[in-house]
Amino acid sequence: RITFKTRNGEKIVAAACEHPYGSAAEAMARSMNDAGAKKIFFYGSCGAISDRAKRYAIIVPEAFLTEGGIVKNPFAKKLENEKAVTISGLHASVFSPLCESVPEIESLKKRGAESIDVESAHVMRDSERFNGTVNSLFIVSDIPGTQNTLDEWDRENDDYVRAQMKALDLIIGAIGATGVELK
Repeated sequence: RITFKTRNGEKIVAAACEHPYGSAAEAMARSMNDAGAKKIFFYGSCGAISDRAKRYAIIVPEAFLTEGGIVKNPFAKKLENEKAVTISGLHASVFSPLCESVPEIESLKKRGAESIDVESAHVMRDSERFNGTVNSLFIVSDIPGTQNTLDEWDRENDDYVRAQMKALDLIIGAIGATGVELK
């Protein structure tokens, strides 16, 4: 847990959680909501399946293609003028990276998806029933269906490390933090 301070002296307690795949990610988000979380930020990596985002870019989808329909991402509106971010269209999730086959990717593209991962749509699916808000952003790690796959993802790459730091800055700014409380 990290305690942040805001300009007006408020304290915000943040907890960073490693998220599981698929529907287990949804269960974790529900548990966070039930425990009183005011904001949930889903931050992870994804594959780009359109030409709008390049590898190691920070993308913020406008909406998520879920089993229950299309769900808006409130973070997209908040970051629409942020130069370091690509606001993308629809984002889709599959059950496993093994499902990212060329036919599945082509099917998702036809439905308007521009990016893909294996957790977030499960989290976003029921986000409208949460007490707080659920926001998502990603760093493009791979280009599914090409030679540029997750197998070649270099977590030590300078561009990726810079993107991670910028993504965390965006989240910290979105919660209104101006400092960290040290104990």
